[in-house]
Amino acid sequence: MAKPFVIIDLDKPRKLRYGINQIIILEELIGKSLSEMDLSKLSFKDLRSMIYAGLSWEDKEITPELVGDLIDEYSNIEEVSKKMTEAFEASFGEKK
Repeated sequence: MAKPFVIIDLDKPRKLRYGINQIIILEELIGKSLSEMDLSKLSFKDLRSMIYAGLSWEDKEITPELVGDLIDEYSNIEEVSKKMTEAFEASFGEKK
């Protein structure tokens, strides 16, 4: 059974999901394990990395820079943070 995803509206509806590969991408970008992250103290870079990782499973051409541009053009930090939290909850079955 595939991991559930959350729709995030950017340039188009995109599927945000956190499976094993996306968590590894995220850990590599941030430089620490998911368990070491303090989600209440995310930098903008961390947030962009988390959204990028969550979108990368569906769009193999997406880049962190493009994700930043998409957030600037089509959304805002509050909405993106909310969708990211929903996607983590859907993927792991609990609140993070």
